[in-house]
Amino acid sequence: MRKPVSYLAVIFLLFSFAACSKNESKSPAPGITPEITESLSYGYTLRPQWLYTLAEDTGAEKDTTKALEALSLGEQLTILDGGSPRKATNSYDNKPYDYTRVRRDTGKEGLVFANQIAAGGELAVVIDEKANLYRTPKNVDVTDNILPFKTILVIFPETMKDNFIEFSAYDPEKTAYRKDVFIRTGAYSTRDDDVQASILLQTALALDAKEQVRREALLKAALEDYPDSAFTAEIRGILYPGEGVAVQDSSYTYLFVNDDNVNVREMPHETSSVVAKLMAGTEVYVGSETVHTYTVGGLTDKWFYVNDTGWVFGAFLVEK
Repeated sequence: MRKPVSYLAVIFLLFSFAACSKNESKSPAPGITPEITESLSYGYTLRPQWLYTLAEDTGAEKDTTKALEALSLGEQLTILDGGSPRKATNSYDNKPYDYTRVRRDTGKEGLVFANQIAAGGELAVVIDEKANLYRTPKNVDVTDNILPFKTILVIFPETMKDNFIEFSAYDPEKTAYRKDVFIRTGAYSTRDDDVQASILLQTALALDAKEQVRREALLKAALEDYPDSAFTAEIRGILYPGEGVAVQDSSYTYLFVNDDNVNVREMPHETSSVVAKLMAGTEVYVGSETVHTYTVGGLTDKWFYVNDTGWVFGAFLVEK
């Protein structure tokens, strides 16, 4: 049977509630990263990772994880169980780690590495080529570490002080987590265009050569959806490596293809997207040509813009 609450307990509870209400709007002191609480029930992934489930959940540390599905960089997750850590054994290396239970916006629940998620805060991205890190919000406490350009980070607005702010991030170059450190407010951007373009760019760069189609799709999405991001030039340089090449009117009007399955590319570069193929003997109309010659596969020639469609390397074109 439930015990009755004493009058003294009621008075104590009322006093505690009044004290909490009085301090409710007070922000944490600068330099203190917010902890996961019932009122702070969301977080962001600091790097691409997996959502795990347990092969068998007995509550023991020896329970092994099983990869469920991939999570993206900067993905917002709902933190469950008040963020209480759950120690389990990872099936990849058979070592125990702390996990946090989360829910995706799809409704799927599972476990993520506790150190790979930042509770609360706001997504941002480094836009400074030399974003110095500081131990405290003071210029004299600068460290030897620099957060790389386009790194995604989670900033904590309540810690802002004297043009510094505390953050959490994963440094992809040093393969290290950065927490309980500060960055100057001018070194990052919270613009959605910058953040989302960087996420797409980094996701694309992490793909291997076998995933070229997906890689190009991610880069094109970054350009089309976020055209004025701080990373537009870099993305275009990767996607269209021949862009900006000097061209001129061609001295030829018509040329003929001298091989089968000759690629017509979007830009005058050997890695640019293929937009069409031509067979031997095909006559093509030539509009422009590059000013300079280039070497491709041991052959040196200019690139020619044909049929108002794309670029063909000159080694595959001849006069009749």
